[in-house]
Amino acid sequence: MKHNYFEENHIRDAIEDCLPEVSDMPSLCYSVMREIKGEGKVKKKISLGLVLAIVLILITVSALAAITMNAHYESLIEVESGNGVISGWSVEDKLALIDLMLDTGIELDEDQLTQLRSGALTKREQGKLATKIIASYYPPRTNDFTTVDILAKEYGRYDTWPLELKAWHSSLREKYGYSELYGGSSMAVLPGDGDLSEEEAIQHGHNCLTEIVGLEYSYIDTLYLSISFEESSIDGSRSWLLNYYEKDDIEFQDVIAYVYFSNDGKHNQCGLGKEIGERVSEEFEDLLTNHRDTFLTVEGLAAFAQDLAPRINEALDNDENVKNWPKRFAKIPYAYPAIGSIPQDEAIQMATEAACQYLGFTKQQLLENYQMSLSYRVYAETGDEYRLCFYISEKENSEALSRFREGEFPFCVIIRMNAFTGEVFDMQESNNRSINQLGE
Repeated sequence: MKHNYFEENHIRDAIEDCLPEVSDMPSLCYSVMREIKGEGKVKKKISLGLVLAIVLILITVSALAAITMNAHYESLIEVESGNGVISGWSVEDKLALIDLMLDTGIELDEDQLTQLRSGALTKREQGKLATKIIASYYPPRTNDFTTVDILAKEYGRYDTWPLELKAWHSSLREKYGYSELYGGSSMAVLPGDGDLSEEEAIQHGHNCLTEIVGLEYSYIDTLYLSISFEESSIDGSRSWLLNYYEKDDIEFQDVIAYVYFSNDGKHNQCGLGKEIGERVSEEFEDLLTNHRDTFLTVEGLAAFAQDLAPRINEALDNDENVKNWPKRFAKIPYAYPAIGSIPQDEAIQMATEAACQYLGFTKQQLLENYQMSLSYRVYAETGDEYRLCFYISEKENSEALSRFREGEFPFCVIIRMNAFTGEVFDMQESNNRSINQLGE
């Protein structure tokens, strides 16, 4: 019997067009198509009308799920508008968010949930664990964890959102008074009468870059365009904002070119992005500020040495302006531990014993007064080494800082150790309070 490919493809296309969620469930699609072709256990084929009825039922289920998720997002935006960024919510609000996540079918770590509700945690510990649980499903971009991060789980980074989604998010924040409490000079809206359409705005932006900035159309076509349409909360003026990025810049950190203009295209501002030196300085500042806990580790510093450090050094070679801290970090030969080197925990134990002996401290006294950092480096002169710095945290240990000022012990102790033998070949103390926690 001749197989009707056209009928099959029409049904498959209908499922993909009307119900993308179901098209992502191959087993379900396969089962429906098997029944159409008479390959199931029931010998009689089901009718085309029944197939379409099944698809309509699935569409209805999908629509209800979408409504549920929209209500979920709106609830979160309402709470955010009253309480600020999610990481700063009360424990009760974080627990309510976790319950909401579970109610919408999101699966979370059972062990963590049990611990969260065990009653054995302090309020502070419970809040930290709740944030960790939420972030395990909705990874935040920065420490300022917001509903943008939650929506990004489904829709991607804000820069990639369509105009409709940006406007919807802004309208809900406006509805619940977010801007009144936390400021904001503009909100995303949709273009209307008297505004350039999205297609016209894109063409206008491309023309500005070719005619004013001097870029070639062929180059512009290789860039990723992030587009927004916003209305000023100050004077009601409406503007198009077009930012262009390299397509492999998935974090949208480096604007290559930009075009900003009024809703009717009459007032233009356009140009190229920041110089490399400024961009790498900001990227370093982001690592140090928003990703400090992972950055200032052996692995984080080694990754920095392979990725950002070469770009910092390239900017310096081109005589570009780079801030002092990224300059200093980029010159240090951080590396991943070599095969055969002693494990990090052993290096820490050996250095701790050496520091205690040097200071005349017990281990308990050392931990009460100092924090510790660890890095791995490969120098041409001395080879592979662990560097450990025991330092006083001025923000977190005012008592130790007072005792340092009274001359009881140094501000920091820096230990250099052979990475393969554990031999301490250099130990120095420093009272320079401008020194960083890595002993630089």
